[in-house]
Amino acid sequence: MAIEDKTPKQIEKIHILDPSCGSGSFLLGAYAYLLKFHLDYYIKRKNPASYKNQIYQGKDGNLVLTAEIYSV
Repeated sequence: MAIEDKTPKQIEKIHILDPSCGSGSFLLGAYAYLLKFHLDYYIKRKNPASYKNQIYQGKDGNLVLTAEIYSV
């Protein structure tokens, strides 16, 4: 995969093309994949709690991405 072993900063300018211009399900799938990539990246760091602008612990105890990560 093109983003494997990269940091979020390294994939920041990635372009994704859906040449069929269909229902958008391919692009939604790519977006979901990138969200999971970012969450997994921050969770796997040595100290995930230090990434307060990127992730936080929800009421259910799960770590989730913050809105801050979308405003780059």
